[in-house]
Amino acid sequence: MINNICHFVFGMKKQSDDFLFSYYIAVYSAYLINNPDTIYFYYHHEPYGIWYDKLKLIPTIKLVKIDIPTHIGCKEIKKTAHKADWVRMNILYPLEPESILKYLVKYYSIKYFNTIN
Repeated sequence: MINNICHFVFGMKKQSDDFLFSYYIAVYSAYLINNPDTIYFYYHHEPYGIWYDKLKLIPTIKLVKIDIPTHIGCKEIKKTAHKADWVRMNILYPLEPESILKYLVKYYSIKYFNTIN
């Protein structure tokens, strides 16, 4: 079964303008059309403005503050777009089994059970 979840990444650099209507519509239309169980809205620098206030009223939205990645291994990530790519990639495809477990426990309230045979 495929989970009905939407993910949005925003606010990877300091916000100097209000959250735009077009950003709100992107999230709200996903809510109306896809009827997701949960919409995760990941950000580091929290947006502000009337449309962000309205976004927070969407019933299935979960706001998740994240850290901005700085490196992939020992290679520095310089561009904001590449940092957002790294976040998306690791949200959808965690690379290490421990990362998957931490993600599931944190965002899906899945408990860890260790079975000993």
